[in-house]
Amino acid sequence: MSFRRPRAFLEGKLPSPVPTDSPRAVAVAARPITFGGPAVAVPQTNISPVSQASVEGNQPVVRIGSVLMSWFLYIYFSRLLDIASPITLPLHIPMFLMIGLLVLALAAGGLRRLAASRIGVFEVMFVVWVGVASAFSTWRSGSLNTYRDCLYSACVFFAILALVRNLKQLSRVTAAMALAGLTAAIFGFLFSQDVRGRTAVDIGTLADPNEYALILLMTLPYWWLVARNSKAPKLMRVISIIAAIPILVAFFRAGSRAGLVTLAGLVAAIFFRARLTQKVVLVLTVTVVLAVAWLTLPGFLRARYFTWFSSDAGTQESLSADIESSKARQYFLMQSLKLTLQHPLLGVGPGQFAGTNWEVSKAAGVHIGAQPTHNTYTEVSSETGIPGLMLFVGTLVVCFRSTLRIAKLSANKPSLKPISNAAACILVSLTAFVIGAFFLSLTYSALVTAALGLGAALRNVAEEEFGLSVAGPGQRPA
Repeated sequence: MSFRRPRAFLEGKLPSPVPTDSPRAVAVAARPITFGGPAVAVPQTNISPVSQASVEGNQPVVRIGSVLMSWFLYIYFSRLLDIASPITLPLHIPMFLMIGLLVLALAAGGLRRLAASRIGVFEVMFVVWVGVASAFSTWRSGSLNTYRDCLYSACVFFAILALVRNLKQLSRVTAAMALAGLTAAIFGFLFSQDVRGRTAVDIGTLADPNEYALILLMTLPYWWLVARNSKAPKLMRVISIIAAIPILVAFFRAGSRAGLVTLAGLVAAIFFRARLTQKVVLVLTVTVVLAVAWLTLPGFLRARYFTWFSSDAGTQESLSADIESSKARQYFLMQSLKLTLQHPLLGVGPGQFAGTNWEVSKAAGVHIGAQPTHNTYTEVSSETGIPGLMLFVGTLVVCFRSTLRIAKLSANKPSLKPISNAAACILVSLTAFVIGAFFLSLTYSALVTAALGLGAALRNVAEEEFGLSVAGPGQRPA
């Protein structure tokens, strides 16, 4: 291959190595050749066209970027660097990885794709609004750190959108997330401490059992996708079941009541969209999982899962800390709603709910720690105002509707089975975040932008590689 045109090489404009034996060939007729005399018709030839997704996905910058993106998502969701922080912290691996991803995304024309994506436009508007709210924050210098986290998460979305161009690359990044979930579950066994029967990982962000449980739930569906789209589905189905066992065990050992509610919501969402036979299998599977969990979990964890429903005196005495935790969350919820009504336009500033609420509560004679809202939606509204909440929820809604439409358009069509499976799993993972966000403060976390980025990439793959018309009535193509 000639390297006399490096820019053309990077942009994939040189002859593509993609094979030309595609069954999707069309007849192309050249113009008649006259040579000053009667027109001589040139016979039609069958030329195998390459889809836009295949051509763009074959760009070297995209191929390299999609591999790096897979590694990044694996590291982020598994929290591998948290565990290895004594060694990796001085190396600044996440920073260099993100810089590399951004350079590759820009070189691959990511800004054009961002401007053409409805999900991307909503995400950009939200980031801009968070910046405006930071400028008018009750503590501007404090909000700058939070805004930096918001920008970092937005970069994750941008990199996924720009560097995941075809089904092969989408399958690679989702497989990386599946492996990340299994790795996080294993870390729950290797680096954990027992707190009255409850698993608590004492290293890094896995120390929050609720966020830990949400990560496990968001990555678990991708094991199903790995099995469904594999060239050896029977073998991968067995491997996926084996991988799901430690993930579920780690999930229940975390003792997260918010995670249990999220799991119940996921099961309900899958149940109503499944066929009759799938519903029967789902009910049997859930019954077996719950029965095994009930028989094997310590008595403290079984009682803890029922603290929202039981008022038994003995339960209150043994689980007083957990009951107080529930009451504290209710208090933070009400306070975040009050601050939203008091500051409806711009909120109190990104990252400033904890400090503002502490001062307000202290003035009212309530002594409580400076903690976040423990609810993503009221965190958005109290810190960035109602417009910020509308943009945040709007981004989720646009992504959710797009993914749901792809799932419907590709359902029961053998030729679209791979994209149908991908849509179903991304939809389940996104649903896990939407439900889990009611119990965690994740507004500026890459957990949400990674889910949104996969949804946006899925839409591009569906339209460019599989020819699906995802845009609904009155909508422009994304």
